[in-house]
Amino acid sequence: MTENQENFVENMKFYRKKTGLSQAKLAEMCNVSNGTIGNIECGVTKPSFDLIFSIAQA
Repeated sequence: MTENQENFVENMKFYRKKTGLSQAKLAEMCNVSNGTIGNIECGVTKPSFDLIFSIAQA
């Protein structure tokens, strides 16, 4: 994982937790599976630009 990807994942986790969202709730808001959010946060998969945009809006 590149440094930029690591930064994105850490920021995503930080702001998700700061706003009190669970992975499941964020996934619901972004119309993806809970596993998709978990895989992104673990660095297993990379989100598409559209999904990054949805995460940012959430």
